Amino acid sequence: MKMSVSVIVCSHNRAESLRRCLKSFTQIACPLLVSWELTLVLNGCKDHSVEVAKEFELLLPLHFRVLS
Repeated sequence: MKMSVSVIVCSHNRAESLRRCLKSFTQIACPLLVSWELTLVLNGCKDHSVEVAKEFELLLPLHFRVLS
């Protein structure tokens, strides 16, 4: 039986903290029977958080969505 895990990360104008957070997700070794979903919520950010998120879209071994 496959297990699903959803993680939600919320951020507001914390681009460099977001970078560290997303970098840590690139280190995840996901077992074959576990599927991961990462939902990133950027709440009206005025800094470069959206650009940071886009840097990780292809690097993350997870489903990745940016909501703003």
